[in-house]
Amino acid sequence: MKFRKTLLKLMLVLSTLFVVQAFQAAMATEEPYELTQKISDNLFKDIQSQHTEIKSNPNILKSIVHQDLMPYVNAWAEVVLSTHSETLHSMTLEKRQELNSAFEKYIETVFSYWIAAYNDSKSVEMLQPETLDQNEKYAMMSVMLTQKDQQQQILTFYWRKNSRINKWFIYDLKFFTGLHQVSPLEGMRAHNKEALDKGGVDALISHVLKFSKRTVDLKKYLELFKSGK
Repeated sequence: MKFRKTLLKLMLVLSTLFVVQAFQAAMATEEPYELTQKISDNLFKDIQSQHTEIKSNPNILKSIVHQDLMPYVNAWAEVVLSTHSETLHSMTLEKRQELNSAFEKYIETVFSYWIAAYNDSKSVEMLQPETLDQNEKYAMMSVMLTQKDQQQQILTFYWRKNSRINKWFIYDLKFFTGLHQVSPLEGMRAHNKEALDKGGVDALISHVLKFSKRTVDLKKYLELFKSGK
């Protein structure tokens, strides 16, 4: 009887491990095209389902972006691009974690501000995937968004593969403004570096956290990008 109980426990543990490993394997094999399609469908479906609420409270976009987009975003990539290598090398692990956490909130707000421009999208269509680089570590995937007034806009996801854990992460988004595509993150890096140069890492953290507290404005997202403040 005791042996049977032990055997049942062992079988339960093994079956649980199998399920976990199967789930991790499925996650690891997800490619940029499938990921972009899944994220886009969920993101804009949730925006449309809460369209009325968003008009009265645009900050709801932050919650949607946090849920549907941020789990796939590599905030540390933006930290690296917004700082200097010598700054990163001199930081403690605790300070790096604090900086990464601050940038996660910052990126969430930046993307929410710009996705506000697509608040009236009624359909999402995947475009042909861009060619991967020779090392197959980078990919660009675009979606065509059709607005209720039939205008079409393009949103491009930039992916990078973390070979160590065999997973893809977003490191940038580019939004079509009518003439060309722009990266709001890229446009604001100079302001982040200015804060860093003036007051160090703590000043940079304070700067991006202050930005992350902004209320999403459905009308002023382009003005925000131009000012970077």
